[in-house]
Amino acid sequence: MATSVDRSPIPHNYTGLRNDSWVESFTFKDKATQDPINLTLYTVIAQVRKKAGMPVILEAVDGDGLAIEGADNNTLKIFKTIAALPGEYIREIQLTRISDGYARTYIKGTFLIVDDVAREVIP
Repeated sequence: MATSVDRSPIPHNYTGLRNDSWVESFTFKDKATQDPINLTLYTVIAQVRKKAGMPVILEAVDGDGLAIEGADNNTLKIFKTIAALPGEYIREIQLTRISDGYARTYIKGTFLIVDDVAREVIP
């Protein structure tokens, strides 16, 4: 008898202050086997949008706000300035396997940006 593994994205919400740093780390393992997922075999993208189909508000990619770390190359670190207006957005982190183009969204959720008091309000 075959078993199925839930491949739906993990819900994960984030709240940050405008002009502060967006800092998160995720360690990726296969849900079925618990083996580390070597992220160097994938193109990784983290995007924030107002809603699906709208322009990208924030984006982190390898070398620009995103780094792959860890002994097994399975830890993703995001470090990017939140340069966007306050509001509630949606976000995804998607991996696309370089060898065959297989794409999968691993993390999905809301991205709330709140205004800070240390900076001028952007009109």
